[in-house]
Amino acid sequence: MVKNSSDKNQTDIHVPSGKSKADSHSLNGILKQKRRKVFKPILSNPYTRRNEWPELEYNVMHNIVDLLADDVLRATGNYNKLSSQEKAKSAIRKPEEADYISFGFNSTMKMMERQIASIRKGKFDQSDPNSLSYVFVCKFDMTSSLLYMHFPVMCCLAKVKLIQLPKGSSAKLKSVLGVHESVDILVLKRKAVEEYSSLRNLIDNNVKDIEIGFLNGKESELGLNVQFLHVQQPIKTKINSKKKQQQKKNANRKVSKLIPQ
Repeated sequence: MVKNSSDKNQTDIHVPSGKSKADSHSLNGILKQKRRKVFKPILSNPYTRRNEWPELEYNVMHNIVDLLADDVLRATGNYNKLSSQEKAKSAIRKPEEADYISFGFNSTMKMMERQIASIRKGKFDQSDPNSLSYVFVCKFDMTSSLLYMHFPVMCCLAKVKLIQLPKGSSAKLKSVLGVHESVDILVLKRKAVEEYSSLRNLIDNNVKDIEIGFLNGKESELGLNVQFLHVQQPIKTKINSKKKQQQKKNANRKVSKLIPQ
């Protein structure tokens, strides 16, 4: 299939006669360049959908944050906010669910890599209380998309639910947990998820599992879909090597005249 990008919706541009010193870099100079028609191939790409996130309604995202802050993380946050002296005096024990709650970029990536390796080796036990179940990402609070664009693929490989949270969630989670580090990424392991059925039901009913065709092996054969786009390309005039050498010599002579002997 051939598409022509220059046949329709073109506007005539008047190019005045005469040359200037900056013609080669100006719009006039560019338009005066000789052009040739070429065919640019366009290949269909089966991997363009690999970074799609599960869609969530705005109110559902806020309900998830509220459940995390008011229910799941509250006991762990209260414990973290106590000083070491207060913990010793009152003999308060660390909440059991605190061992199944994690946050931070590096620690999350390491845990996901271990789970992916376990799945590939056929040793993954989904009933393990330490297996990862949910990954929450405050993508709208992060400074660069490079920090979160790989999560759909990682969560698909690790068989983990990926949940995006609304803007402002990072500061709220940090405040609830009572920590100094930013909480852009939060992980809940299986044991913590089982303890809070309200959160589990809300997420399982609204967040779909990530499906990426080329990772799940669903697309055994990809159809060939090659198209050509008809475009115009400027013709660059080649300067022969002798002329280039002469230009360099002339330039060197001009420089030598300027330098006092």
